[in-house]
Amino acid sequence: AVLAHPFQYQYADERLRQLLNYCVSVGIEGMECLYSGYTQAQEVYLTGLAQEYGLFITGGSDFHGGHKPEISIGTGTGNLQVPYALLETMKKQK
Repeated sequence: AVLAHPFQYQYADERLRQLLNYCVSVGIEGMECLYSGYTQAQEVYLTGLAQEYGLFITGGSDFHGGHKPEISIGTGTGNLQVPYALLETMKKQK
């Protein structure tokens, strides 16, 4: 299980950490840290949290097949590029 787009909850740091503590306690393994709607600073912050909580890092391009044909898997809008290496890291952690 992965926590998707955590900034959409609009939680302050303390509340986000409470959510992560709960999610980790019920078995979450990853968190979406790369997303087309995030700034670089937000991605750095979330990546740090994922590392702190022992979660693997994922990225979301918002690919939804025919519902969003302008978006490809792993590339999203703007400059988003979800590195293939993230998948390799997940495979190693399993």
